[in-house]
Amino acid sequence: MNSLIQISIILLVYVVSANTVAQSLSSSPYSMYGIGQYETAGNGKNASMGEIGIGMFSDEQLNLVNPASLASLKKETFYFDMGVTLKNSIYYSGGNTESVTEGNFNRMAIGFKPTNRLGISIGFLPVTSIGYKIKTQQYIEGTSQTESISFNGGGGISKFFVGGGWQLSPAISLGATTSLLFGSIKNSEQQAMITVAESSYMRDFYFEGGFQFKEHFNDNMPLTFGLIYGSGKKLSKDNELKVYGSDGATTILEESLPTSYGYLPKYIGIGVYSGYGEKWQFGSDFLFQDWSRNISGVSSISFVEVKKLNAGVQYVPSPRNAANMFEQIRYRAGFSIENSYLKIRGQNPLIYNFTAGFGVPLRGSSMLNLAVAWKYDTMASRNNSIQTSSINFTLGISFSESWFLKRQFD
Repeated sequence: MNSLIQISIILLVYVVSANTVAQSLSSSPYSMYGIGQYETAGNGKNASMGEIGIGMFSDEQLNLVNPASLASLKKETFYFDMGVTLKNSIYYSGGNTESVTEGNFNRMAIGFKPTNRLGISIGFLPVTSIGYKIKTQQYIEGTSQTESISFNGGGGISKFFVGGGWQLSPAISLGATTSLLFGSIKNSEQQAMITVAESSYMRDFYFEGGFQFKEHFNDNMPLTFGLIYGSGKKLSKDNELKVYGSDGATTILEESLPTSYGYLPKYIGIGVYSGYGEKWQFGSDFLFQDWSRNISGVSSISFVEVKKLNAGVQYVPSPRNAANMFEQIRYRAGFSIENSYLKIRGQNPLIYNFTAGFGVPLRGSSMLNLAVAWKYDTMASRNNSIQTSSINFTLGISFSESWFLKRQFD
């Protein structure tokens, strides 16, 4: 087996066993509610094209948004995809501004197509993430003095998944993904004398499905319709409470708390993807998610249904016989608009996301992908509400190598 393939498999095993895909991809204070902020499953190509992927298919790299697309992989070819994200977020509230920069490793997956009809992917992805640090002052009871209180949280849910795409006919592909969900959420409140820490642990299985239908108007314009579906999941949270002394290390109290529940949203998405010749590719998705079963624990904050519309385009100046490297680069752009999954003091802000990026071909069928996204919401920063804008950089590498092939010559 090719040494590059061996390295990829070893990396994947290490990531899964060590849980090195950390959960702190979010720095939003609103991530403290429920099971955290939802993370998209796409790679650098998806991210730079407005996060589309439901109708997208490719034999160059993995598409983890719709498992049915795995049927489009090349037979007897090994695929590897990994990526990192760097994000700078700016928060506005009541005339105050705070900036937070964070980065993290966010995905790893391998894929292969052992038969003419079946494509398989195996990998590790974040599903939700929590990350916040809040400092405030409150009066000491019975006095006019104040004390500092810190609220901190981190964690989220990840999944180890196995996906498959089966080509029923030249036009129809079906896909399914089985995932092991696991993760933890840690919230703490620190005062001068004590620290109260609450931890929740989750583990369960989850199933999702996908469908793609391909049609050709002519040789230059293929058209694909896609569908994805997830039934949602009720997650049991095993909870424990620990109280530490002023040194932050001495345990004063430790006890188990009653089991609570969080819910992954039920969702359904449809997408269309097409192109013109080898130079142009473009598509659009619509996604519906139902977050309303989750409870925030705060009367002014509730979970609602989410509707998301996104679109993207890719252009290659000269796919074949390029005079230089720049003519082979995949230039990409896109946008998305959605409402927040939280309704806060009567506000349910819209979230706008503008993306751009490129893919640089490397040796063989490998690709270096870079995506830049500017995202902001329409939350009015009043009454202690927080408006957010962020710039995200996603860097990923996808490579494919032939395997199972016998040498023709020594």
